[in-house]
Amino acid sequence: QFILAEDSTVIEIPAGFFELKTQLILDNKNDITIRGAGMKETVLSFKDLKAGGEGVKLVGNRIKIEDLTIENAPGDGIKAQHAEDITFRKVNVTWTHGRKSDNGTYAIYPVQCKNVLIDECVASHSKDAGIYVGQSENVVVRNSLAFGNVAGIEIENCDNAEVYGNIAR
Repeated sequence: QFILAEDSTVIEIPAGFFELKTQLILDNKNDITIRGAGMKETVLSFKDLKAGGEGVKLVGNRIKIEDLTIENAPGDGIKAQHAEDITFRKVNVTWTHGRKSDNGTYAIYPVQCKNVLIDECVASHSKDAGIYVGQSENVVVRNSLAFGNVAGIEIENCDNAEVYGNIAR
């Protein structure tokens, strides 16, 4: 669905536990919604990933990812780059074996983006920052939880960032 998605598509991922052997890439697409059945209902596991570094990589405009969990990516959990109007809502990114040096670097990682919203997300057990937003403009991180990471929430080299209502421990 990711490869064949055309602009203005909703990619529905049903409830279930899905073991993926390759990363999911959405490349230069617009007006895409990726929707699971809920953080506890739709789980994408990348523990046996054979190709790629991130679990999910998003490039495009007006992309939403919501209501799902991403587990055990060898690199970053979700990386969005050069995206405009990107929303992460009710997304859980974690490494299930707890804090270990071989966990991925960032759980939720938008970089070089404009108009970023991270809302009601959970990021845990990354070997660096749970939520990292870098080199981006117009950023809101709210109502999210980051725990068991080296750094909970990191906003670096961004213009107009608001971070509120979060818990980091």
